[in-house]
Amino acid sequence: MELIIDSIMDKQLDNVSYRTFVDFPEQKFIYYRRIGASIKPKPGKLDDIINWNYGKVKELQMMFTKNVTMGMIPQICAFAHDGEPESFWGMKWHETFGYWNHVKNEIERVFERERVLAYEPDADQIEAGIERINKFGVFATIDVLANGNILLYHEIEAMPYHLVFAKLHLESERAKYMENKSKIIARNAKLNRRH
Repeated sequence: MELIIDSIMDKQLDNVSYRTFVDFPEQKFIYYRRIGASIKPKPGKLDDIINWNYGKVKELQMMFTKNVTMGMIPQICAFAHDGEPESFWGMKWHETFGYWNHVKNEIERVFERERVLAYEPDADQIEAGIERINKFGVFATIDVLANGNILLYHEIEAMPYHLVFAKLHLESERAKYMENKSKIIARNAKLNRRH
């Protein structure tokens, strides 16, 4: 990535590695970290995240649920790019930020996309202990998709994210439909008993 050197950044800083960058004194580090956050995302050879395998996307999402430190950025970029963390530690700091900004944007897209899958459990589900199932997170999702067949877990994880997401979205909409249909049937049955 060609970085235009202007009053914000001098030529010496342009060649600083990410490893050196994270060791800057705090004031300088905070200042340039803000600049890094605004660097144009660099996808490298990455395909659109919806074409990645489901397991990889889920693992990246789990990394993002933790407090991501500057030291984790090379590891996350390497995981996303099927590379070695050392290559991201050694490249110019602004190039590492370009890769990082792309991975971060892609995972944020996934989080946004999956909002349609979120639901609030009803009182009966809470009383029955739905939180005991929810604590298993993506493992519970994979188990449901595999119909409990542990031999299929890796196959599901290897499927394209967009395919698994489409299936989960379909099942989510189907569940809402069935719930609404049950309410209508119950309401109609109640009305018929009155007459």
